Amino acid sequence: MSRAPRLAVALLALLHASGPALAQSSSTESALRTVIPQLQRGEPDYNNMEAMLRAAVKQQLPTITPRLKALGKIQSVAHEGVQNGADVYGVVFEGGATVWMIALSPNGKISTLYFQ
Repeated sequence: MSRAPRLAVALLALLHASGPALAQSSSTESALRTVIPQLQRGEPDYNNMEAMLRAAVKQQLPTITPRLKALGKIQSVAHEGVQNGADVYGVVFEGGATVWMIALSPNGKISTLYFQ
């Protein structure tokens, strides 16, 4: 796969630059379990995203939605660690598996969201 399509299908990873890497938060897992189905429907709650991420999601949503929808329902979510201040999760769907990075800003909004 060329670089351009890979970038088109991935949400822009906005690295969370405020503060050191923290241990997993149940808040990030909850946010991830909420945002994935929203993205699959093509109806993310932009009010729960920081401005830069919101802009990236709006731009990439037409490409991301069909890909995530094709994976089907979430079967499991497992925390795999912390990278660049974001929690890393392995997410298994009915039709495949992905790895996600997610971080929340101090006000509880999603500041980093990326999958591959």
